[in-house]
Amino acid sequence: MGKYQKIILTAAAFFAAATVFGEIKMSSIFADNMVLQRDFAVKVWGDAAPNSTVEVRFRGQKKSATSDDKGAWSIRLDKMPADKTPREMTVSENGKVGKRIKNILVGEVWILGGQSNMAWTLEKSDGGDEAAARLKYPDIRYFNQNCRAMSKTPRKTMYDASWLELSPENAPKLSAVGVLFAEKLRADLDVPVGLVFTALGAAQMVVFIPEEKCATLEYTRGVSENFVKRNATYSYENAMKSYKRKRAQWEAEREKAKSENRPHAEKFNHPVPNRYSFLPPFCTPFYVYNAVVAPLAGFGARGVLWYQGESDSADGRLENFGEQFGLLVSSWREKFDNPDLYFLTVQLASYEVAKRDWGLTRWKQYMAAKSLPKCFAVNNVDCGEARDIHPKDKLTVATRLEKTALREVYGREDVRSRFPSLKEVRYDGGSAVASFAVDSGKLEMRGKPRGFEAKVGGEWTAANAELCGNAVKISVGNRSAKIDGVRYLWKNWARPDVCLYDTNGLPAFSFTHEK
Repeated sequence: MGKYQKIILTAAAFFAAATVFGEIKMSSIFADNMVLQRDFAVKVWGDAAPNSTVEVRFRGQKKSATSDDKGAWSIRLDKMPADKTPREMTVSENGKVGKRIKNILVGEVWILGGQSNMAWTLEKSDGGDEAAARLKYPDIRYFNQNCRAMSKTPRKTMYDASWLELSPENAPKLSAVGVLFAEKLRADLDVPVGLVFTALGAAQMVVFIPEEKCATLEYTRGVSENFVKRNATYSYENAMKSYKRKRAQWEAEREKAKSENRPHAEKFNHPVPNRYSFLPPFCTPFYVYNAVVAPLAGFGARGVLWYQGESDSADGRLENFGEQFGLLVSSWREKFDNPDLYFLTVQLASYEVAKRDWGLTRWKQYMAAKSLPKCFAVNNVDCGEARDIHPKDKLTVATRLEKTALREVYGREDVRSRFPSLKEVRYDGGSAVASFAVDSGKLEMRGKPRGFEAKVGGEWTAANAELCGNAVKISVGNRSAKIDGVRYLWKNWARPDVCLYDTNGLPAFSFTHEK
């Protein structure tokens, strides 16, 4: 064999070998500092060269799989107990290490979902500075990402995403409900805690439902189809031209007003157009899901902390609230390949909002949670601020979420987390007796009875109430009147009328009931 033949054969062998190794690509959720779910067959997945052998090693385990014709692969690790010792995971392709993931812990993973009250940061919350100063917990990890990201199709990884070790330096900018929940859970379970952030301010539920699942419900199908039809004619370039023209006009008018010493608008109140949709991210169907949730769907997690509902408290969104929530829960459980994924959902706090029905929204939140397995509503009606949709007290809701998790998820029977709830109503002409399910202790009335109403002659009117053990007798002044329904705290700004608690300090759920 000649010299040049050998060179050619050697080069060919080199390039052939090079094609065997493709770059290992994985979702950003698989990164340094992550937390894996304990006692769970954790799924690990990604892309490699087509038809290659991929091997994952972690904590003494060695799992392998063959990628498909497009390079996709996945494996499941054996269940593992909690582990506070930082470990390394290696992912190899055809015997060559393609990725090393360091500083991994094993513990409890919770997804943070919803809108702005879940996204509300610690630094803007009551006691936020003091809380941040103590939150130096390297075994609490927080996966942060850009939740305004959008994509027309499901993505495999996220934008601007990374795992953080919780510290006084980064805690102020993170979800107050999330980090305060994690602090308590860590202390009570003595295990690492991982939080995965997916919340977006003002987001409607349809934003977080996969496109193909939207088609399974009449309401979401209509919303989705209408969006797709209108968005097909959307031109980002034209929208930007219009935006720049309006901004230039505003700037010119502002400068002229300044020179003439006249009042003028200090802010330009037109949103910057986005590249993907004629709608802003918070009301664009499924695009945020594609960019924010789809890349982590399948990641092992215990459950979801869900704080959302403000943006679905009117019109068709409210009418179809329960059905939408049920669809979201079933969709996420399917996408995460985890039928046991818990959902702890926070009811809306009190707020003096116009043209919305938060009483009905809270009831739909409660009933939706009650109708679904492994889903629990957390009462928040005694919290809130009359003029601010974002209550600054995030500690109360974080504490109630954590206690609910301890009781309902982790089986701590000694924890009192169940709010008094309506059990039955017995009507007797001009009065009605509402009986309550009480977890322990008994009902108590704080201050004068208030917030109760009765339906008489088809109209709701303020009613009297009297505590009778674990029941409340509701009546109206007119003894000849016939009561056909009763309700409690059926208003947006309900906090001043909250009076019914149990002796553990938990407020009773608001309710409505008709014969």
